[in-house]
Amino acid sequence: MKHILLAGLVMTITLLLIVPGWADEKTEINGSDVENWIGTWTDVNHTISIEQNGTELIGIGTPFKPDEDYSFLLTGTISEDGTVYQTVMKSSGTRNLQISDDLMSFSGTGTVDSVDNSSDPYTYVINATRNGTTTDPDNLWTGEWLSRNNSIIFDQNGTIVTGKAYFIPDPTYTEDFEGTVSDDGKSVFMTWSYEEDINFILSDDGMNLIETECGEKEIANGELCFNLTKA
Repeated sequence: MKHILLAGLVMTITLLLIVPGWADEKTEINGSDVENWIGTWTDVNHTISIEQNGTELIGIGTPFKPDEDYSFLLTGTISEDGTVYQTVMKSSGTRNLQISDDLMSFSGTGTVDSVDNSSDPYTYVINATRNGTTTDPDNLWTGEWLSRNNSIIFDQNGTIVTGKAYFIPDPTYTEDFEGTVSDDGKSVFMTWSYEEDINFILSDDGMNLIETECGEKEIANGELCFNLTKA
């Protein structure tokens, strides 16, 4: 799993992703039996609960350490040959930030959206420093901000801020956001979203759920890879 970790970039949330009602009856998807995929899976970092909803398999991902990673929703189906669980992983949330008087740092609070209705959003504290000393007096938030393993690029145009957060070891993995600046320009409230395609296979004995595209390079970069055991 190659998504950006929260260890250095703390995020916020108000939205809820509501999972539709899951079907009690388990049926085939693309001609393949889904029974082996359904259930609760765990590793040292997460629990993923997978259920069938019509022609889809829905997974709820919960981290054991919410201060280091975030909850996510998996939506996907089984490949035509029945060997791969093809999913889209999604997370979302909000941030509420305040810039310092010298315009060289910001701080704030945030939460990570719950992906079901059983828990409240998780709350974080956010801190980052400006990379460089140049500021735009009309667009105070514009620029690059650094927070441990993340580079955050703000582009302010009047009262609107857009941008991305990049995971520094591998900047191909990004988080998108947009927000609105307060009247005095010192605060910004924004929403963020993250989306990634992730595929899983089962071990030969059906007891392990393994991410297909996470190897030694990804592990060396500090990315969390799924290798889960059926509970």
